[in-house]
Amino acid sequence: MGMLLIACPGLFAQISINTTGTAVTENFDGMGSSATAALPTGFKIGPDWTLGATATVLAAGTTGTGVLSSSSGGNVYNFANGVTATATDRAPGFLNSGSFTSPRSIMLAVTNNTGSTITSLTISFDYEKYRSGSRQWDWNFFHGNTSTAATAATAGDQSYVADANNTTVLNPPTTISKAVTLAGLSITTGSVYYFRWTLTGSGGSSNGQALGIDNVSITANGTDATLFGLALNSGTLVPAFSASTTSYTASVLNSVSSITVTPTANSTLATITVNGTPVTSGNASAPIALAEGPNTITTLVTAQDGVTTKTYSVTVNRATAGSPTVIQNTPVSGFGNICINTTTGPNSFTMDGSNLDGSNISLAALPGFTYSETAGGPYTSTLSFSYTGNSFTGKTIYVNFSPALVQAYDGNIAVSGGGITPINIPVTGSGINTTATITTGGSSAITPTTATVAGNITGTGCSPITGYGIEYSSVSSFPVGTGTQVPASNLSGGNFSVGLTGLTPNQRVYYYAYITTAASTAYGSLQAFNNTTLPVPMASQPGMSYTQDFSDIAGWTNFFVSGNGANHFSGVSSTGTGATPNPNLLTFSTGTFITGSSGGMQKGTDQSPATQSIVLLSTGSADNTSSAAIDFYMDFTGVNAGTLSFDWASINNSTGDRNGSLRVYASVDGSTWTDLTFADVLNFTNNSPTSGSQSNIALPAIFNNSATARLRFYYNNGTGGTVGSRPKISIDNLKVTAVATTPCVSPTTAPTALTFGTITDVSIAGSFTAASPASDNYLVIASTSSSLTSNPVDGQIYNIGDNVGDGTVIANGNSINFNATGLNASTTYYFFVFSLNSICTGGPLYFATPLTGQAPTIAGLPPCAAPAAQPTALTFGTVTPASIQGSFTATTADEYLVLVSTSASLTSNPVNAQSYAAGDVIGNATVVSRSTATTFTANNLAPNTAYYFYVFSLQLQNCINGPAYNTTSPLTASQNTQPLPPCTTPTAQPTSLTFNAANTSISGAFMAGSGADDYLVIRSSSSTLSATPVDNTDYNVGDNIGGGIVVANTTTTSFLSAGLTPGTTYYYFVFAANKNCTGGTKYLTTVPLTGSQLTSNSPVLNYYFGTLHSHSDYSDGNQDNPGFTPTNDYNYAMTAQCMDFLGISEHNHFSSANNPGNQIANYHSGSVEANTFSATHTNFLALYGMEWGVISGGGHVVVYGDGMDDLFGWESGSGGWGATNNYDVYVAKSDYTGASGLFKTINDYAAKNTFATLAHPNSSDYNNLSNTAYNTVADNAITGSAVESGPATSTNTTYSNPGSSMSYLSYFQKLLALGYHLGPVIDHDNHNTTFGHTTYSRTAVLATSLTKTDIIKAYRDMHFYATQDCDTKVDFTINTHMMGSIFTDRDAPIITVNLADATTIVSSAVINVMFGVPGSGVTAQKIATVTGSTMTYQDNALADMSTGYYYIDITNGSSRIITSPIWYTRNDNNSALPVTLLSFTGQLVNDVVKLSWTTAQETNSKEFVVERSTDGRTFKALGKIAAVGTASHPTTYGFTDAQPVYGNNYYRLQQVDIDGKSVYSDIVRIKTDRSGGFYVGPNPARTTVTIYRQGNNESARVELMNVNGQLMKQVNIGATTFSTSINVSGLSKGIYLMKFTTSTGVHTQKFMVE
Repeated sequence: MGMLLIACPGLFAQISINTTGTAVTENFDGMGSSATAALPTGFKIGPDWTLGATATVLAAGTTGTGVLSSSSGGNVYNFANGVTATATDRAPGFLNSGSFTSPRSIMLAVTNNTGSTITSLTISFDYEKYRSGSRQWDWNFFHGNTSTAATAATAGDQSYVADANNTTVLNPPTTISKAVTLAGLSITTGSVYYFRWTLTGSGGSSNGQALGIDNVSITANGTDATLFGLALNSGTLVPAFSASTTSYTASVLNSVSSITVTPTANSTLATITVNGTPVTSGNASAPIALAEGPNTITTLVTAQDGVTTKTYSVTVNRATAGSPTVIQNTPVSGFGNICINTTTGPNSFTMDGSNLDGSNISLAALPGFTYSETAGGPYTSTLSFSYTGNSFTGKTIYVNFSPALVQAYDGNIAVSGGGITPINIPVTGSGINTTATITTGGSSAITPTTATVAGNITGTGCSPITGYGIEYSSVSSFPVGTGTQVPASNLSGGNFSVGLTGLTPNQRVYYYAYITTAASTAYGSLQAFNNTTLPVPMASQPGMSYTQDFSDIAGWTNFFVSGNGANHFSGVSSTGTGATPNPNLLTFSTGTFITGSSGGMQKGTDQSPATQSIVLLSTGSADNTSSAAIDFYMDFTGVNAGTLSFDWASINNSTGDRNGSLRVYASVDGSTWTDLTFADVLNFTNNSPTSGSQSNIALPAIFNNSATARLRFYYNNGTGGTVGSRPKISIDNLKVTAVATTPCVSPTTAPTALTFGTITDVSIAGSFTAASPASDNYLVIASTSSSLTSNPVDGQIYNIGDNVGDGTVIANGNSINFNATGLNASTTYYFFVFSLNSICTGGPLYFATPLTGQAPTIAGLPPCAAPAAQPTALTFGTVTPASIQGSFTATTADEYLVLVSTSASLTSNPVNAQSYAAGDVIGNATVVSRSTATTFTANNLAPNTAYYFYVFSLQLQNCINGPAYNTTSPLTASQNTQPLPPCTTPTAQPTSLTFNAANTSISGAFMAGSGADDYLVIRSSSSTLSATPVDNTDYNVGDNIGGGIVVANTTTTSFLSAGLTPGTTYYYFVFAANKNCTGGTKYLTTVPLTGSQLTSNSPVLNYYFGTLHSHSDYSDGNQDNPGFTPTNDYNYAMTAQCMDFLGISEHNHFSSANNPGNQIANYHSGSVEANTFSATHTNFLALYGMEWGVISGGGHVVVYGDGMDDLFGWESGSGGWGATNNYDVYVAKSDYTGASGLFKTINDYAAKNTFATLAHPNSSDYNNLSNTAYNTVADNAITGSAVESGPATSTNTTYSNPGSSMSYLSYFQKLLALGYHLGPVIDHDNHNTTFGHTTYSRTAVLATSLTKTDIIKAYRDMHFYATQDCDTKVDFTINTHMMGSIFTDRDAPIITVNLADATTIVSSAVINVMFGVPGSGVTAQKIATVTGSTMTYQDNALADMSTGYYYIDITNGSSRIITSPIWYTRNDNNSALPVTLLSFTGQLVNDVVKLSWTTAQETNSKEFVVERSTDGRTFKALGKIAAVGTASHPTTYGFTDAQPVYGNNYYRLQQVDIDGKSVYSDIVRIKTDRSGGFYVGPNPARTTVTIYRQGNNESARVELMNVNGQLMKQVNIGATTFSTSINVSGLSKGIYLMKFTTSTGVHTQKFMVE
């Protein structure tokens, strides 16, 4: 009997080597006694680890039952040293036979997790022999970094000569031990290394010997050759010892004739010699004789691997006999980081002196340090001391450190006098001015309205604490300082807590911990919690009945934070896996609303058709294995539980017939649940729609008088069905009731003391004193009449908004507070408050005489008034030569305006009602900031200059005509900037130079060098420079240096080099410099940062001008030429000036004749006409698409694709359009953002580069897209929005009737601010025969050729701009990336703009750079402007790890141009990519796809993974091509896809380097036609489905099948037949397959019958 061993690569782990010098061992004893024992981690059987088996096959021992014998079969063995079943000493191995032949291998894989590269390994193991055999056998040992371990290590080999027989069993087995040291390795951290033992037989016999391996031990030999410590028995090391410092000096008196050295190794496995003599780590060397003068002592450390060494040298200077000498005996301990304006110490050092001349010993001044001879002082900046005779010993000097500035004070204390040569005493310390730090803690004791939150002060900084606490808000990521602050006063051990009250139930609360010092306020990280769910107070509900109809479910937010009644529900988190139903077992979380077919919670408004309901779904093919639920909370305090009712409906979910079940559970503690079986809906089936109502289900008695009642609506994937998906279920009209415990009686009194609180122009707040004796509730009615025409009627329940007489109900509940809203200004309202009893049987009953009162609304918001006071206590923090930080104490004001001036008085004050921004000028001052903050930073200041600051308080909230400024005696103070320091040579060059390359430009970025404020970048065509920059010389861009050209002299770490030649290698040299200083520029000229880059040689982009929005007579166009076809229109458009293409976008629906009158047959004809016209007119491109939607309650969307000829529509069945559906693909009318809406459908056609542009957009169009949260589905579909349109009905043909100039620009800007990625287009929307002749306005497209594929892809990639001049060419790039790009790069972006026009002067053009933050909701603002035709600008204001979008707004004469944006993410830690890709192309050759790509250069590249997709979104790997590794020259690769799919094939490359980092290439699309080009329409179909065929080369068989593969109908299509129809009216509704068969292949298309 054979056994099949299946290896699963990647599922079996490797042995981990975690530390060097520590053995990792395996004795195999854990295998146990099973014949099919699993091998230990890291071991496999087979010659290739990735394919190896993970278990033995047989087991045998050396004695007893199961002993080896001459008849034992050949296989992989689990050998036992003893009895097979009981012996614990095990070993894997082989017994070969005639059927189990050799060679056989055992593999071992180990992973380097030491954190460093392993260069040497020692591996030991035992070979064991268990039975003799009459054939010779040889073990060979191999190792390597591939899974086959192919490098031989003969020291691990072993031969076993042939025995005389195969019957001798060795008990115990014989053992031969091996130990092999492998050197010269390079096993990088995280990589895997492999070992292989291969057993091979030789000679003619097949009788094997039973041989195994055991007791494997692997040790990574350490490479640590550093010292941990180095000490002398006399003298002091200078500098102080550091493991990385290898050269030291020390001085001793002449009386010291020998010295010992005590080295301590960092690794206990290292060995040490001192002057060639071995020394034990941590022990002193033998005394080393010292000659007068310098003596060099060498300490050599050798790592465990025996190869790695490190040498430390100490030069000991022994004083000359009789010469005056002072030496330092002990070092001064470093002071570290000390807050400025404080004193720390004392630290101390000792000195010895000999042969002195009697004069005093002096210590020179060193800034920041003072000295004393006693610890208690006094301390002075210099010190002089005397001594007795001509020597002293052990003299202690005490040192204090008092930093005044934020800087390093490291230096040497110069010691002189006594006739000595001066010596230096090193001392270190730095001045700091750190701010306080704090962390935000967790939350606890959470209720619907309260919570306790904590904080921890981790550092107090350099200023005293003035306050600390918690700041919170309901706004996510709210800016610090804008929330509600709650101070704390319970600090203990750095920890504190705050109780928050007055919170909103079920709301997510965001909070920071804060700490305020005299210098600033610091905040911890943002944390959040959810207030607990608010139960419905059943006793106070009108009629003790609560209904949730989910009417605003579309507005419900995640976690049930907002929405009408949402806070009575909660999601339930996933708890694990197991069998369902089980109310405590949830496999899907329901905290957030999702869409599509994933399990969880959804909205009914996201379904098709949309409903106002809440939806549950739990997926999974195995029955009763998954679940999802939501909870509903109620408070039955004082009443008994009544009934539950709700409506439900199943919702079809994709395909399939599997079942789902809904159960309703009840609980009062959230853990013990009761199944309300009469409320359950069990085993409803997908694609078999059903619905119903569960009415008046009795709630359990445990709910009576319970404040914690909850219902759990629990969906699980029920029982039944065989294929496909589970159905969804919707819940609607949820109703619960309560039952009073006592009969109702009428109240006997009215409430009293009606008073009014806050009154605005639209609201009045009021309160009253409860009735005595108390009533259950109060009904509050408001009216503009002083009396009601009728009173409330007993037994009738009134809801808010109901009319009672001529009044309106504004409150009904037990609260004694109310707020009437929606009122009119300057109007008197009368209020009537009725007592009522309703928590009882027979109510409600009303007290007939109400409490009354009246109050008028005010006229509206008051004018803004200036604050009464100015802020106080203006102080300054960090000051540099170019900036000053300041802070002040707030007053009662909304905001503060901070001005800076070089004058001690202002010439102008801020003006009321005028808003100012940073940079604005007011008189002789400039605005620094206007905000709520009490801190500011003034930048771009002149060095060593006095600046005067003026702070004004202002008011602008809850008032009109603001802001209002307090201009009386603003808060003022002055501060000088720091002077410029002297120029010094930088200490290090910049590092890590990376490039982006285009045809004629290269951008570069690098990491800053140490101690530099400027960088000089030189470009050359040579790899070396003949000269370097000269100090005190400032170079300009274009200057020549050493055969190179200066391309940048900049303070930033990036540059742009333009005007280059395509396909050329350029060399760059970056020199660090200091020039923002005095004394002349200083350059670091040694070893500049260098790099080279090849410019690309990509196809040149051309400019094509046209429009995609117009109409022919196939819908409502050609109103002046009825009967014209698209062909006529294209012919006319060709005659327009600078008109390269025209897109005709027919209305997608009929409605009525010519209004717009589109019919599907005409639409399909128009597509064919466009393709035919383009084929015969190579200098003009005809495109055909649709304008989808209606104006009223919808919005128009222009839709195009490449090969996407389907019509999207909603007109089903027969009508004025014809006898069948007027669409190929159904999309519900006015459904843009729904789960099956237009934008989702467009994305389904992304494989054909289908895209949308928004036509003449209005604010509420497209399901209110611009006024709701960012929608990913819409963003993926939309690539453009019209910024100018029409005039749609113009008949002008003299280019003199343009549309309203950029009238839709604000909509485009608003979508950008919301986070959408789209560009601007100009539409003509022609409804008469004027195509291109009415205006010069065009959309300009950048593409390589005037073909449908290239133009459509350019639109999809946003490579276009809107221009009112039809031949203006704009080149806009960031770091060489063109408009429409979305990318990440290092450093501030470099923006370049070039403007050209063959017919218009562009020298006076105004070029504006616009910048915005995606998702901020704030419209883009102008950040730079220039007059002329070119512009280069670097946006240094973009912070690291921030994303912004940039577009160009150009005005040239009367014409305006708006470009597509570029979205740029700055990541200064972005490292260089391994490969610079020059090209990636594909070609269809004889039904196979040949891919080719060329790299310009490669650095440590590993491989290319070729991936393919059929939809342009989901990719799978086809294969891998090994990379060359590192190359500075172009390299070309190729790959062949022998089996491309029918239709579109999308290919991309994943470029992987040896460290695992990777990047994807652009996508290449190759279209095949392997089966004749069939498509089916309409889809869905009702009566007839038509098969269309593109091409007529051969006949085809068409088979119509159901989803189970059953043949329903079959027809044959002749070679010249374009289309044929099949009657499907007799088929059941559902999904069907249409199968097309030709000699070139089989193609299947899915469609629906409805």
